[in-house]
Amino acid sequence: MVDFKKRLNPDSGPWWARITKPVKVKTEEPETQQFSEEEFERAEEEYERSGNLDDKNIDAVADLIVARITEITSIAKENSIMPRGVAAQTRNGLPFLKTDNLSQTPEPFTILWAGTHEDAGMKNKFEAELLIKVQKDNGGAKFLLSLGKESPVLEFLDNSLGNDETTWANKKILLFNEIHPVNEQKFMRCNLPPAPTQTTSSAG
Repeated sequence: MVDFKKRLNPDSGPWWARITKPVKVKTEEPETQQFSEEEFERAEEEYERSGNLDDKNIDAVADLIVARITEITSIAKENSIMPRGVAAQTRNGLPFLKTDNLSQTPEPFTILWAGTHEDAGMKNKFEAELLIKVQKDNGGAKFLLSLGKESPVLEFLDNSLGNDETTWANKKILLFNEIHPVNEQKFMRCNLPPAPTQTTSSAG
């Protein structure tokens, strides 16, 4: 039985023998000034009472607003609820293959590389089991595909190509979507292209 707690050589062996969970390091956030609800309400009352912003209250109200925004942003980061679009706008490199990139018609891809996120020197935010790099046939677009432990695509590749992903390079696969008949949710599926037919010529 494989001892998953033991760190093995990342340059050899299949993913299931080399996978290690990333250690999450909590970074220290700079301390921000905390204001109580009572202080915040008092500043609002002062503003309403004055009818406008003058030199007496503009600094206090501004400081409270900035502190509240900073506090909300810090909470959002800590709980990983920042809008996904923010990260997407700054990401560079190859995009991740999603169901939106596929249709129900199987499309041919070639596996260029397969391994763990650790092998690739990448963060494994969602603790996926395997990462593969694929390219659409005929020199098409390249994508990364992150596969979880329960992924039907990973199960199919293990069963069809073997559970040593270091041998998957240059293998041809078909990727497509399967649509749920009720809620019409898309699910990525995988298959192998049909084997080329061999024609035999008969002597006349």
